[in-house]
Amino acid sequence: MKSMRALTWMILTAGLLAAAGCGGGSAPVTDPADSSVAWPAWYQNPPEDDTVYLAKATATSQDPQFAVDKAELDAQARLASEVSARIQDLMTRFVEEVGSGAEAQLLDKSTSATKRVTEQTLVGARIRKQETVREGAVWRAFVLAEVPRKSADQALLGDISKDEEMYTRFRESQAFQALENAVGK
Repeated sequence: MKSMRALTWMILTAGLLAAAGCGGGSAPVTDPADSSVAWPAWYQNPPEDDTVYLAKATATSQDPQFAVDKAELDAQARLASEVSARIQDLMTRFVEEVGSGAEAQLLDKSTSATKRVTEQTLVGARIRKQETVREGAVWRAFVLAEVPRKSADQALLGDISKDEEMYTRFRESQAFQALENAVGK
């Protein structure tokens, strides 16, 4: 059983490496100093904006559109991670504040809420800036993606309000007050 699982992981890993190898001829460059092209200033120093979550990504491929697609997927994954971290922080503060014997049940619900809200929020994600340049034999795409912070907070508030017990307890917490202030209610 254990060897079957190890074999499955080896096959999956080999498949992913083969698929990644088809996308471009060079190793990923994460430092502009290692690149033969000038990286956009907006990529090297992304704007600061408290109203949105921002995520940047770069990818290469022999096909310019595939490079863009890969960079967009990476940026969305980074956005998901950032949104999820914010929601988990709020929910952890709530569970710590409320406490009680039902803590495990609340943690379970908060984990589910985090996943649902992150998925809902990413629907509103958009590409703020994008640039594609030739880098030797491949194309390099630069992407800056964003999602409004308010939409994540509204989605969380909406999700919590669907669970009457959780909503009643959450409404009494300081974490709820912070969330309501962020949403502007």
